[in-house]
Amino acid sequence: MEPGISGFVKFFDPYVYREKIKFASEEEAADYYVDKLREQIIYEGADSVAAIVMETITGSNGIIIPPKGYLKVVRKICDEFGIVMICDEVMAACNISYIIFDGITGEPMDTMIEEGIKIYTDNSCDFCIGIGGGSPLDSAKAIAAMITNTGKIADYNGKMITKKVPPIVAIPTTAGTGSASCHY
Repeated sequence: MEPGISGFVKFFDPYVYREKIKFASEEEAADYYVDKLREQIIYEGADSVAAIVMETITGSNGIIIPPKGYLKVVRKICDEFGIVMICDEVMAACNISYIIFDGITGEPMDTMIEEGIKIYTDNSCDFCIGIGGGSPLDSAKAIAAMITNTGKIADYNGKMITKKVPPIVAIPTTAGTGSASCHY
């Protein structure tokens, strides 16, 4: 373990994959990790904690994405105890910012794609990154396609997208679960 800086206390990343506890949902995992953080703040003494400094997506040899809702609840804890929340990223050093859209819940629906398009345009994004299985990756492609094409995604069902789309990065996180071998 590397030496720490005096006055700094480390806390665990919400790394669900390596956790011995099997959570029923991402929200349950988020609650578990936030409860641990809350305990640590109380143990340290909330009045002695000036800031929580964290990377929102961590991992030097992989990517650890926090469970759904985790960052919002950490924000609430910081507000509750009067603690500054600082989210730092390696990408910040390269002047690259990002927005997380985690609105794809299962099979993507047109409303989910429209929400992703709104977030993309409202934040003046330059490219789209999809992380996960088939639904998030397909949704990233659909969102990017609709940035340069008019209408709704359903208008392009079975049609070729011919306009150039923004760059897309697809990062699959599944290893052939067999989900494609259903009765559909």
